[in-house]
Formats: sequence, C-alpha cells, structure tokens
Amino acid sequence: MNKKLILLTIANFMGGLGWSIYFSLSRPYYTDFLNASYSMVLIIASCEWLPGLTSFIWGYLSDRYGIKRVLIFGVLAYVISLVGIVELEFIPIIVALASLGWAAAWPTILAGISRISGEYIGRRYGFFALGGSIGWGLGGIVAGLMASYTNIRLTLILSGILAGLAYTLSYFVLGKYEWKYTPVRIAYILKGVLGYVALTCIILTLGMEYALNLISVKLYYEVNENILLYGLAITSLPSFTGAIVRPIAGAIADKLGGVKTVLVAIIMYSLVYLLASFLRGYTLVLLWIIPIYPFYDTGFIRLASEVSGKDRRGLAMGLINTSMSIAGSAVSVFGPLTDVLGYTYSMMIASAIALTSIIPLLIVYRITRSKIMK
Repeated sequence: MNKKLILLTIANFMGGLGWSIYFSLSRPYYTDFLNASYSMVLIIASCEWLPGLTSFIWGYLSDRYGIKRVLIFGVLAYVISLVGIVELEFIPIIVALASLGWAAAWPTILAGISRISGEYIGRRYGFFALGGSIGWGLGGIVAGLMASYTNIRLTLILSGILAGLAYTLSYFVLGKYEWKYTPVRIAYILKGVLGYVALTCIILTLGMEYALNLISVKLYYEVNENILLYGLAITSLPSFTGAIVRPIAGAIADKLGGVKTVLVAIIMYSLVYLLASFLRGYTLVLLWIIPIYPFYDTGFIRLASEVSGKDRRGLAMGLINTSMSIAGSAVSVFGPLTDVLGYTYSMMIASAIALTSIIPLLIVYRITRSKIMK
C-alpha cells in the first residue's frame, strides 16, 4: 500500500471525526436550545455551505501555484476558527470560517490523490474515503458521550483541533508535490463536459441536502430527543455501513466508470427518499443507514478525473466541491415551502429533484461517448 495514501487516509479519519462531532451536535443544538424551525435549520445549512462556493478558485490556484500554498491557508483558517470557538463559543460565523478552510484544503487534497492514483482512482479514493467514513461514524458516538459528560463548547473545540490536524498532516504529505500547469480559461472549461458534470452534481446534491436536513430533524424526534441515539442514527451507523462498502464502491467505479456509478447513486437516492417520506421510527433509521453515499462521491471523483487533464485536477475537484456548495447554499429556498407542506411531501420533492439530475448526466454520457467513438 502506498505510504502517502495511508497517511492521507489517517488525516481523513481525523477530519471525518472532527466534522462528524460538529454535525452531530449542531442540529440538536439549534432545534432544541434555540427552537429553530425547518427554515432556520436550512438557513444554517446554507451558511455552512457558502464558503464552498470558492472551492473551484482554490482548486485552480493549487493547479497554478502549487498545493502547499493552498493547504497552508486551510490550516490557518482552522487555527483562527478554533480560537473563535474558544472565545465566542458556538456561532455560525466561526463555522463559516472553518468551512472556508475546508473549501480550500479539500479539493486540493482530492486533486493530489487523483494524480497519484493513475487509473485506479476509484479504488484508492475508496481507501482514502474509508478513513473518513470510520472517523465520521465514531464522531457521532464521541459527540454524544462528550456532550453528555462535559459540554458542547469543549466538544466543539475538540472538533476544530481534529480537523486542523487533518489538514496539517495532508500539508506535509502533499506539500512537496507539484505538477506542470497548462494555462486555460475557466470559462472554457465550464462550457465543456465538466460544466455538465457540475450541473449534475448541483441538482443531485440539492435533493440530497434537502432530504438530509429534513431527516436530520425528523430522526432527532423519532429517537425521543436522545442525543446519543441521535448521533448513532444520523452519523455513526450510516458511516459504518458506508465504510463497509467503500472498497466495493471504488472497485465498481473503476469498472463501470464515473457516469454509470453516478447513475447508480441517483436512482438509489431517489428511491430511498421516496420511501423515507412514508416511514417513521426505527424503520426510518434502517432506511437511512443504507450506504449510498460511497457511490455518490466516488462516482463524481472518478467522473471529474476522467473528463479533466492531469494538470487541471485541482480545478475539476474544486468545481465538484463548489457544485455541492451551491446546492447546499440554495437549499434554504425550500424552507418556507417545507414549513407549509410538512415532512412527507417535502421528502417527495427531494426525491424528484434527485431524479432530475439524470438529465445533465445523460448529456455527459453523450459527449464522452462521442469522443470515444471518434
């Protein structure tokens, strides 16, 4: 096994653990202590995603000026946000700053992995993501235990430390690697197949993020507001089941290619969200832990790698990240409608949105297929 990949996987474990701790506590905190409505939860989710809109810029900069310069910014953003959490406790502005660090570091790390993986990007990304899945799964348990025996402030400090250490380790592993850059206009890239890949990602992620925030609130009350059980249901169990299929998803992505792997994710998410609109209680929990996400992110990483040159992987990965952030930021527009329609009909809408992403994916398939035939 590649030593660099092992170290990056360890870093991803720490990052997944840190972000999972935050995510496990943020929704109950806002709904339980601040009496937030569905609309408010969706607005909070949008604030978390907004910094990710800059990811394609950071990816572009990492291609042009090197990985080291971009990763160091990610590390510094986490240090500043950690100080903010200590002094100002839990405020969205500090979370947004931490998200900005993630927006800079994450596509840069993915580009590095893509470049060192060659034709086995699916398998190697699957191994890398396995660390994140395990960390994310443990985060739900750690968050519940620490919040029960200490307090949310201390738990969030731990979250920031872990994420900061993750990007620091990635900096030392990837910082010395540079690739030859071929100048290209971003507008030219967006007009091509990568633009349709991004559109597919935006639509699918919009449906996913909409459903995620609905279910995250619903599950909290389905487990009788028990924060430990909630952490297990919303993060730990889905992550552990996802970790099991990570290597399988990577192998399937390498065999089927990015387009077909993303198609599998679209169909599965659409069906699960439709079923989730009718289910309640622990049956909903069982449905929620079906591991679909490994096919979603591995599929897009593979697809972005396939349609971009090796010297533009940073831009490609950043564009995927930005697409996810656009969707996450836009989800708040459904807030007022959700408050009126309620959970069941809103989940049906989320399912329909996810299914609609097939349309731009078919365009991607047509373009890539025509190039192969030529």
